Amino acid sequence: QEGPGSAEVKRSLNNMRLKMREESAHQSHLNDKLAELQHAMDRMKMRNMQRMMEEQLIRKEEQEAAMLRLKQAADEVRRRAVSERDADRTYNQRLFTVRTASPFGSPERQPMPSS
Repeated sequence: QEGPGSAEVKRSLNNMRLKMREESAHQSHLNDKLAELQHAMDRMKMRNMQRMMEEQLIRKEEQEAAMLRLKQAADEVRRRAVSERDADRTYNQRLFTVRTASPFGSPERQPMPSS
């Protein structure tokens, strides 16, 4: 036979079991939420890494394009300098040819104009 407080003890025991089940369900729910958050964080990290790598690639391409433009500009400056040097050389050669081909030689030896 059961004692005078056994019904109360059973009820208390059942309440404790119920509470433990609720706590366990709550803990399980929290663990699921934590796993969801960890997955979301992992996805964010991956997206951030991908974005950073893309930005780095874009910066590298922009640098390479800038270096190419710089090289082209330097090539153009060199080409112009060579072209101007060649033009000066040609002009000086023509000038020399005209001076040496003059029938009177240098300008000082030209005859005085007859009056």
